[in-house]
Amino acid sequence: MRETGWEDTSAPNADFTGADLRAADITWGGFSGATFRRADLRDARLHSIYADFRDRRTDFRHADLRRADLTDASLAGANFDDARLAGADFSSARLGFSSFAGADLRGVTWSNTTCPDGTNSDANGGTCLGHL
Repeated sequence: MRETGWEDTSAPNADFTGADLRAADITWGGFSGATFRRADLRDARLHSIYADFRDRRTDFRHADLRRADLTDASLAGANFDDARLAGADFSSARLGFSSFAGADLRGVTWSNTTCPDGTNSDANGGTCLGHL
């Protein structure tokens, strides 16, 4: 599924464990409760996706999201534990109650981002670090 394009796709609770989604373009999709554990999402565009938790948290544990564009994504409650997020862009993303334990957050862009603790990155000096 590398370099594929998905627009307005709904795949709640889908299992993408270990999937190769490098440079995929996924916009306006619904992925609540989906599992992306150990998936390769390097350079992927996950723009405006909806993956808020309802019954089950969206799982990005151990996923590689380096340089991924998660602009305007709704990811409340998502689990990014031990994910590789270096260079990812969370501009205008909503991350309330999300988990980032052990994640690589070097060079992440936080701009108008709702941090896991509910604060806004712009009010936190342009970052969610310290508000995870």
